[in-house]
Amino acid sequence: YPKAKVTITGYADKQTGNAKINARLGEERAAVVADALKARGIAADRIITDAKGDTEQPFQVNEDNRVSVCIAE
Repeated sequence: YPKAKVTITGYADKQTGNAKINARLGEERAAVVADALKARGIAADRIITDAKGDTEQPFQVNEDNRVSVCIAE
């Protein structure tokens, strides 16, 4: 799918660290995934990164929020 774009959002769990640390963790998680995709030949202009840190919790189990979620369109 050469025209597909991917959005990568990094998250962190609320029970570890503080808001500043968790914002950085979310950014780093998204960046690591973006770098891995670029290393596999995906053009940088097809990758969008975002970070929610601990401001949003996509999963009920706290530890499961230490994640990057990728959505390709």
